[in-house]
Amino acid sequence: MAGEAMTEIWLGILLTLGIAFLLLGCVGVIVFVMVKGSEWWLDRRQARRFAEAAARGEFEKAETAAQRAFQPGGTTDLAV
Repeated sequence: MAGEAMTEIWLGILLTLGIAFLLLGCVGVIVFVMVKGSEWWLDRRQARRFAEAAARGEFEKAETAAQRAFQPGGTTDLAV
């Protein structure tokens, strides 16, 4: 009887810790996406603009897109 009670207590503790770590992981993913995901997405858009302009032979637009993508200090120009 005492062994079964200890087993149930340990299973309850493991279940509680598992749920807590799952929630903590979800919060961590949300914070990471809020901080880094937006920069990654904007950089990807700039790279796509460069590739499309270069493929069409519009080298001035490609150069402008490259300059916007590689600004110093990690800043991103949101102008289209």
